[in-house]
Amino acid sequence: MKERQSLKFANWTKTTEEWYQKESDKILYRKKSGIILDNDLVFTVIDNHKQFLLKIDNPKKKWFQIWLKLRDAK
Repeated sequence: MKERQSLKFANWTKTTEEWYQKESDKILYRKKSGIILDNDLVFTVIDNHKQFLLKIDNPKKKWFQIWLKLRDAK
């Protein structure tokens, strides 16, 4: 039985978002920092200092957007 195309895309999206989340975690670990997710706002926390990182405009690609910002902030 063939899998519906929409299910393939949904599974692909889930696995790529998981990859971006893991990569974001690696960047945060190297920087000894963390993030706070407050609805659609994302903040980084370094040495107990909270700093605005970005506003999520597409919840389905949340981790991709976070990863882009963290990668560019290196």
